[in-house]
Amino acid sequence: MAAIRQLALMVGDRTAVRCQLAQVNVAIPVDCPTSARFVAALDPVSASADAAPGFVRPLQTDEGDATDVRGFADERIIVNMSVWESIETLTPPR
Repeated sequence: MAAIRQLALMVGDRTAVRCQLAQVNVAIPVDCPTSARFVAALDPVSASADAAPGFVRPLQTDEGDATDVRGFADERIIVNMSVWESIETLTPPR
């Protein structure tokens, strides 16, 4: 339930003109060899996002665990979401 409350806080006041971008990844199932790179990259990618300009917040539990948010009945599925100020701040310069 805390994750749903947090998501509602991220959405905020719908009358506001300002928009933000939510980026979502889903790994199915996390114990599958093809998901190993995704799971292994979660901590370094999250640390990089936390330090990035334009990063607003991750979707995470009250304890700060971004991989313990369950969006599906199957607990092997990881949902990872972050909110950014704009597409420009999410996309690194080329």
